[in-house]
Amino acid sequence: MEQQDFMQEPPVSGLAALDQLENRLQSAIEQFRSSKQRQTEAEKAATEAKGLLQQKEDEIQRLGSEVEQLRSERDQVRQRIEALLEQVEVLEA
Repeated sequence: MEQQDFMQEPPVSGLAALDQLENRLQSAIEQFRSSKQRQTEAEKAATEAKGLLQQKEDEIQRLGSEVEQLRSERDQVRQRIEALLEQVEVLEA
């Protein structure tokens, strides 16, 4: 009789163990999917951030060039004004 009882219990506990395993696998699969989705979203955000960074770097370079051009123009204007002032001083003397 003990042998019959032993044979009947494993399927019940085996099914319970299978249910637990199935639940754990389902949970692991869901976590993997969620993880994969977060990774995809993070990669997309990183790509967008890289694009934005490149735009800002391009803008900084453009603005730097513009500043240099404006400084050059300012120096030219200063030199022309100084030349004009020297001519006015010569006329006053």
